[in-house]
Amino acid sequence: MTNNGRSFSISSGVSSNSNSSNSDVRSVSISTGTNSTGLLHKRPVKPMLVLFTQNRQGDKFSFVTVQIDDETNTNPERCNCRRSGRDGASCDIAAIEKKKGDAPISARRYEQSPSDGEMDWNLARLALNNPASTSDSVNWPNLKRLSIKFPTPQARAKFCGTPNVCHCKIKKEGDLLKCIQERHRGLWGEVQENYRRQMNSFHKQRYESRSHVVYGVTS
Repeated sequence: MTNNGRSFSISSGVSSNSNSSNSDVRSVSISTGTNSTGLLHKRPVKPMLVLFTQNRQGDKFSFVTVQIDDETNTNPERCNCRRSGRDGASCDIAAIEKKKGDAPISARRYEQSPSDGEMDWNLARLALNNPASTSDSVNWPNLKRLSIKFPTPQARAKFCGTPNVCHCKIKKEGDLLKCIQERHRGLWGEVQENYRRQMNSFHKQRYESRSHVVYGVTS
């Protein structure tokens, strides 16, 4: 695997539990001048998948973060999940792509310190107000696919659902909620839906509020 400007994919070994983060939509009243106040609407922070990894060849530890949004999904066409019957039910791989591989995934990789060989597992580095979260040194450019191999097909299904048994026709919001409740989209689908609702609430406040509005991000 090389990083010379070309696109490439990576695959993990057997995964362990992973976490995703989210934030609430909040509005804060602030002063905008003499005898004037406004609302600061904070845009929801995109949820994040955090993977703790180890290089099989060099035994180096790292953790990888992937932003979750409506364009980043698991693509069942890259594995056996879409197949009917036993083939689909026994698939233990989740392939994450953005726009079905047409765009690079928003990913970052934090590795061991080259000086002392120690791994800093402090997830505070992922906070928006931490310089490490915006450092170019941890960007992972041109990553088009992230394939995760789970211990069992059941663990994979819990993570990203069961596309081989989903025949839902999504026409209304209620159809989507039913699909999610039936675990067809797994935890990934639940996180995506939660973020979508937060963004809908943010835009509703943005366009329907009659107060003086200032926009910002959570720090």
